[in-house]
Amino acid sequence: MGSYRYLKEKDGKYILKNQTFLHVFSIIFCFGFGASVLYRYDLDNKIILAALLFFGLGALNIFRMSIKYVFDPVSRTITFGGFRKVVYSFDSFLGFEMIKAKQGFITVGNHLHMVFDNDGKEKRHLLRAYGPFLPKKSAQQLYDEVSSVMGVANDENRH
Repeated sequence: MGSYRYLKEKDGKYILKNQTFLHVFSIIFCFGFGASVLYRYDLDNKIILAALLFFGLGALNIFRMSIKYVFDPVSRTITFGGFRKVVYSFDSFLGFEMIKAKQGFITVGNHLHMVFDNDGKEKRHLLRAYGPFLPKKSAQQLYDEVSSVMGVANDENRH
C-alpha cells in the first residue's frame, strides 16, 4: 500500500482524514453569525429562532467533526462513528454511490456514499460531501483509495 491523500495509516488500519479546517471554519462562522444576529437586532421570536438555527448548525459541525471512518484490512471491517460506533464487514459492502445534488440546472454538490447490506436493507454512509466548485476528480481519488484499501476492484463496486 502506498501513501494516500485521503487516508492515513495507523497500526495497520486506515483512517479517513477529517476536513478539519472546513469544520472549524464553519463552526466559527455559525457561532459568530448567530451571536452577531442576537447582538445587532431587537430580540423577537424570529431573531432568536435564526440565532438558534446558526448555533444548531455549529453544534452539528462539532458532532460531524468527531466522526471517524476506520478501515481495517486485517479483520476486514469498517468502523463508522463518533459517539455511537457501527461496524460493518467488507463482505456486507455492496458498492459506492455518487450523488450529484442539483438545484434547477446548477450543481450544488456531490456526495460519495458507501452502501452496505444491513439485514436485507441497504444502508448508506456518507464518506465525503463536495461542494459545487470541487472537481469530481477528488471524489474519484477517494473512491480509488478506499477501494485499494478494501481490496475490491473498481469495476465491481459501482452501485
